[in-house]
Amino acid sequence: MTPTPFSIYRAGLTSILTVVAALLLPLASASAADNAPKSPAPTAAAAPAKRNPPFVGIVQKVDTQSGTLTLNGKDGGRVFHVNAETRITKNGQPATLKEARVGEEAAGTFKDAEGRRYAVTLRLGPKPDATSPTKK
Repeated sequence: MTPTPFSIYRAGLTSILTVVAALLLPLASASAADNAPKSPAPTAAAAPAKRNPPFVGIVQKVDTQSGTLTLNGKDGGRVFHVNAETRITKNGQPATLKEARVGEEAAGTFKDAEGRRYAVTLRLGPKPDATSPTKK
């Protein structure tokens, strides 16, 4: 079987297209990588703020010596450590751990650190009425 002019032309064209494609493929993929949408770098403002989990309960025990407050709960209660950074309020006014009483409601937020629960905010007593004016 003798090659026809068309088969010679076709073989040559296929070879040329293969060489051109091999040369252009790396350029196309590099260009596509440059044009790919870039995800913005995370910034402190864009990252959602981590919120401290809330707690609510009835005071079962107050230990001012060790700075702990125990609220009702399973297995003997939940212990929250209170330190100088804890913002404590009672009746809408600043308070101290010494003002906590067994049997009263307590609520707030906490963070876990060093295997302990540290109270970040602590409200002693019932939630203040939103309609009553508070001193600033």
